[in-house]
Order: sequence, then structure tokens, then C-alpha cells
Amino acid sequence: MISYTYITALSILVLNVLNVACTSVDDWPNLSPQIEIALRSQRDIGKYISIDQVTGMGVSLNTLVFDKDGYTLDALNDVSTLLDVGVQTLMINLYWNEFTQKWQLCPAPFPANISSDITTSKELYWDGRTYKCEASLTVDSLVRTINTYLAETNTNIKVNMVHLLFHLKSIRIDPPSGNVSSSEIKDYISTFQPTDSHFVALNNATLNDTVSSFGTSLFTPSDLSSYRKSNYRKGDKVGFYNETRKSFPNLNTFLLLDYKRVMTTVIANDLVKSQYTYNVTSSDKKSVFLEGSGVDTTVASLSDPDAVSQCNELIHYNQDNIEVFDNISLKEHFRIVVDDNGTSFTNVTFSDFVRCGFSPILNASYYNVYNDEEGVSEIDGSLSDIVDNFIPLSFWSWAENQLIEPNRGLNISDSTDTDNDEERDDNDNDDPLVRRDMDYKSSHTAFKCVVLDENGWKVSDCYSRQPIACQKSGSPNDWHIDVKTKREYFTAYKDDSCPDDYNFGIPSSSIEMLALMSYIERENISYPVWIDMNDITVPDCFVTGGPYATCPYQMTVTRLKLAGLIAPSFIVAVVILALILCEKIFRTNPIQSNRKRHWKKAINKYVEKYDYEGVPS
Repeated sequence: MISYTYITALSILVLNVLNVACTSVDDWPNLSPQIEIALRSQRDIGKYISIDQVTGMGVSLNTLVFDKDGYTLDALNDVSTLLDVGVQTLMINLYWNEFTQKWQLCPAPFPANISSDITTSKELYWDGRTYKCEASLTVDSLVRTINTYLAETNTNIKVNMVHLLFHLKSIRIDPPSGNVSSSEIKDYISTFQPTDSHFVALNNATLNDTVSSFGTSLFTPSDLSSYRKSNYRKGDKVGFYNETRKSFPNLNTFLLLDYKRVMTTVIANDLVKSQYTYNVTSSDKKSVFLEGSGVDTTVASLSDPDAVSQCNELIHYNQDNIEVFDNISLKEHFRIVVDDNGTSFTNVTFSDFVRCGFSPILNASYYNVYNDEEGVSEIDGSLSDIVDNFIPLSFWSWAENQLIEPNRGLNISDSTDTDNDEERDDNDNDDPLVRRDMDYKSSHTAFKCVVLDENGWKVSDCYSRQPIACQKSGSPNDWHIDVKTKREYFTAYKDDSCPDDYNFGIPSSSIEMLALMSYIERENISYPVWIDMNDITVPDCFVTGGPYATCPYQMTVTRLKLAGLIAPSFIVAVVILALILCEKIFRTNPIQSNRKRHWKKAINKYVEKYDYEGVPS
């Protein structure tokens, strides 16, 4: 018989297995921070948009990090923080050191007499400026920092694309002017060629080597060429973005099917031509997107009046011609705009370029940011203050300060149909105080659906009656809204809500959003308007597909997962049962053995005493 102790142990084991299974269903990550929810929802809505149309805020590491903190390993902590808070584009100056014939991050060459302690920062004077540089800060160390971030976010919930923009520059050999001999030039060059073995082992001699540590997560020109030649792109969901030969994989293919995370692009090449300059190798062309490698990056400058005026014209475009938006979506790729100390972004210009489909790159040392405590705007050079100011403005989708509890968007329903019968009748209460109380009571459960207003997406009461944004199939920049048809969100997805060939839709990119807002302005339609998005099933998990769409991140236990959960515990249980069985078979109990010998002896004595032969008479 199995002892009570063993039964108890097995019971606890079974309960633990069941507890693990149940916990896996309910324990999905708590993604309550506003920015994280906005980042994930915008990414999910745009996952079938080609990667060249994905936009996001960027930062110049040289201007805002290294020039202020020094070119040291400690500065990489800021890089990690930038990635963590949602900055997905990093602009970096790569310097070709003509003295050492290697790429480095420090803008100045290290002297030949540098100490063997490569982790000590040095004050280096070069080209009229003094830099604080640490030899151990290499491109490899930067890549390792980014790889750490990639590993930490390698889940379906957090995965995203990181774009590195390289500006190539030269640390040129410029010997003293005048009549100098070749030996004097050689001596001059040697003064900036450290011979210490620790230093010589640092940095890389080719662009390919600088990015090779990304491994298979790097999306390369070779990958793009293979994608365009294969039939793979035919399987991408949004055919509109695959109409040209210069098509790119969509974000879903990039991240979740091909498992790519990083793309490196040279956006400017200021290498000085000389006998010591860098020559691009065939390996470079296969790993880094250079000019002519199939990516025509659009780089605009904020100081360029034409770029500003073109963006303003696009925002206020009121002509019935969707080709303007289609041409941008199909013919312009990776659109970025960079500012400088002469013309830095304001909140308005930053937001405008985001709306125009650009990725704004912060490249100025100081910005006019809003101080919440003082309630005023002030010039600030703090990286954290600058990023905190611009991150909420970096979404082409969500309006600023959305997703903040408890209000969750519009405070008062725009509907006057208070009895929710989809008709305006005598049963509806026009008293604003009564309506306010009714809206307040339902706000905690009904504010789960998304509308579009003049500032972007906002969470609203699902029972409010609004016009419906209808998007044409196969033509995502073509919209239709019938102002006479106002419905609750729960009925907006029905077939009769939109004309033939149109469906209840949502903008999946900044240009689609701009096309919709242009249509609304042109048709003089009042905001807000329903778009197909809600978090009804799981809080903070915004999905498209109507009110019954399920959250893709809600944990479920399939048979395979359940088998995986139970298998380890089942093996342990089998081992325990085997041990119990072995104990029953092979273990000898002294008390039980003595008892058997006693009775056997007594029986033998009885038999000897009363032993009979034959049948007693």
C-alpha cells in the first residue's frame, strides 16, 4: 500500500501542473504604460505595410549622446535607454581612420603613445575641437548593446525593427604643408598609429565587419534581392504595396517570418578621396545598404524651405486625387527629415513631418521643450527631457496623451441616442446632466473603441453613434464616409455599413491616415469618425476586425503546449512511482520478517506434536 506521504506528494505535484497551465492562460504581460501600448498597437495595425513605409522617431547619437557624454562605454547606457523608450532609428557617424585603416566612433585619432588601458578616456584634440574618447568604445560595442536590446525584446509583443543610419566621414591624413619628405610623412603618420596589442585588436577594417555581429537578424541587400526575385512577396497580404519592382517585405514578414530586426543604411558619404581613403568591398555591398543598392532613401533637411512647404501642402491637400498619396506610398522609400542647431524641431514642425510620413531625426543639441512642473517651454539640452517631449508626438496614429486612465479619451459621448435603439426618439434624454451621468457610469466599460478626430486616434464610448470610415479594397488611400449613416461601434462592422467594394477600415500607415484626413476635410465632415479598432476582449490589446476580434497575445494552452507543461511533471511522477514499486519489491521490513518467522515456527511445532498417519479413529 502506498503511504500517505507519497499520496500527498503526488497530489501537490498534480496541483502544481494544473496551476502552471491555468497561469499560462491568464498571465499575459501587463503593458499598461501609455507609450508601450501605443507603440505595439501602431506596429500591429501596420504589420502588413512594407517596411519602407514604417515611420518612427530617430536620434543622432553623436549630437545628443556622444558629444555630450563623451565617446565612452558609459554613453552606451543612453543608447540602451533610447531603444527601451521606443526610439527605433539611430543616426551614427562612422569615421574611417586613415592612420589605422579602421572604422571607429571617436572623431579623432588616438596618439601612438596611448596607454595599454583602453578603458581610460582621453582628451583628444582634432580639427579644432576637443573630444573625450575611450578606445574601448568601438562599433562592435555599440552593436553588442543593440544586440542585447534585440534579445530582450525578441517576443511577439515587443519585437520591432531597428534602423541604423550611417554617415561616413574621414579622419584624414593631413601632413604638415610645405616641402616634406616621404620619411617625414611616414613619421607623421606613425604618431597616430598605436602599436599596443590591446589597441590594435580594436575596431574593424570593413563596413561588413562592423555589422557582421548582428548575425541573421540583419536585413541585407542580398536578402532584399532574394525577396524581390522570389515568389515570397506574392504571399504578402497587402498587394497594393507590392505593385512595383522596388517592393519591400511587409513588417510581418520582416519580423515574424524572416526573423529580421535590423537594417543598416548609409545616408551620407563624406569620405575624403585620397590614397588612404576607404574602398567599398563586395562584402560591404551585400550587408550594408549603400547608394545604388536598391534602397533610395529620401533624406530631407528641416532647414530646407522646400521640404517644409511640401509637407504643409500635403497636410492641407484638398483635391480629389488619391494618386498623390499612392505615389508617395509606392515611389518614396524610408523618408527621413533631419534638423540641426540652426533649425531645430519644434513640437509643431515635428508633428507635421510625422503626419507627412517622415521619420524625424533629432540632430540638434538643444530644444525648446515643455516643462510640466513650471508650465512653460524652455530651452533644454537634457537627453531625457528632449526624448520625453518628443516621444508622445512621434505617433502618426494616436493623439497625444491618449490611453491615460481613467478617462481613456473622450469624456462625454457624442451620441444623443441615450436608449441605444439607433433611433432619435422621445425616449432619448436630452438633459446634458443625465447624459453626463449615464456616460460616466458606462465609461469604465464602454470606452473601449477608437475614433479618429483632428488630432489622431482617441478611445471613445463604443455605444456612441458616429460616421464610419470605409476603406476601398485594394486601394488603401481611397476612403468613403456617409455622414447620414451613424452607428454604434458594435454595428459599424456590418456589411451594410459601407458601399460595395468598401469595408469598415483603419489607416495602416501615416500616408493612409493623411489620405483619410484629407478626405474628411475636403468633404467637410465633422469629427469624430469610427475606425476599426478596439480593445474590447483584452484591456490595452488593441485589435482590428470588429468587436469580436481576439487579442493575438492572449495566452492559450493548446494540446501541444499542455503536453509540454505536463511532460516534466509526468516524468517526475513516474520516477516516484518506480521508486515506490522498487521499495515494495526489494526492501525488507524487519518487523514484518520477524512476524513471519514466529508464525512459521509455531505452525511447525503444532504439526510435530499432532502429526497423524492415516485417518484417526
